[in-house]
Amino acid sequence: MFWDDEAARLGGVPEGETTADEFDPTAFGRRLKEARNHAGLPQSQAAQRLGVSQATYSRMEDGRTQASRARDR
Repeated sequence: MFWDDEAARLGGVPEGETTADEFDPTAFGRRLKEARNHAGLPQSQAAQRLGVSQATYSRMEDGRTQASRARDR
């Protein structure tokens, strides 16, 4: 899983983060926002690429909701 590989690359799980067994929507939202900003995308484009509404994407970044399993495309 990506998160496990990333944690291993960084030498462990960063303080305040969790492992794959303990999903933390706030930490996920923080990482999601960092990735979006790194890619230079506004929320609307990131949401479109993920196939969710902009409102849902905003809640994901804020840690107020978590995505369900990705749907088949």
